[in-house]
Amino acid sequence: MDRNKTAIIVLTLAVAVLATLLINKQTPCEQKQNDCPPSVFNQSSELKLIYLEPINCVNCDIEMIEQISRQLGVPIEEYVSDSVPQPSMLIFHQGRNTLATADRRYNILDSICQFTNQSKACELRDYVNLTGIHDCLKKHNITKNTTIFFYKSEIKECQKMKEWIQELDDEHSFYIISLNNADRMGVAGECLPKLVTLEKLFVPQLICPANGRKKIGSVTKEELKKFAANCYST
Repeated sequence: MDRNKTAIIVLTLAVAVLATLLINKQTPCEQKQNDCPPSVFNQSSELKLIYLEPINCVNCDIEMIEQISRQLGVPIEEYVSDSVPQPSMLIFHQGRNTLATADRRYNILDSICQFTNQSKACELRDYVNLTGIHDCLKKHNITKNTTIFFYKSEIKECQKMKEWIQELDDEHSFYIISLNNADRMGVAGECLPKLVTLEKLFVPQLICPANGRKKIGSVTKEELKKFAANCYST
């Protein structure tokens, strides 16, 4: 059997065993608070997080975990386990569970966001993720508070919104990208792939790099103005 597949199967079994221990509390465990983890599936459907440290862990970042706990407003329990080869996070939500790699802040927040759709985790993840986008745009003299507008000239709604943007350009910052403009699409391809899928780009579309928010489809002039104002002030 392929070694990678074997490793995946072993890790999956380890997680299953660990989850069983967490549910049944049948065997002793090593925890910093000197308690075995409580049963999680007989509690409410609220988010529960458990940080698993490998034995003799060399890259565990407890300070990062404590900071994430404070920012999410969710306690994170810490356990030492020989079932994981690297720092990991067990995420429990609505009777389901998953195991996430916990070596980086982005990985943890992205896993919580994807698995639970918790808005705060998504916001914190996007902030981490957006930093690189901001740096990339800055190389092209585009600020993070610039509203980016994707359009196609042959679409009536796009033309109307483009005219409004030109009227509002003195009040707010805009960067207009035509799908037919190779240079500007090149900037989008370099800096924005984490925010838009260029191969399946719907227009008209507004994007705010400062907060990662987007609005797809036709909007009113007032909605456009509000979107740009929020982006500019973020």
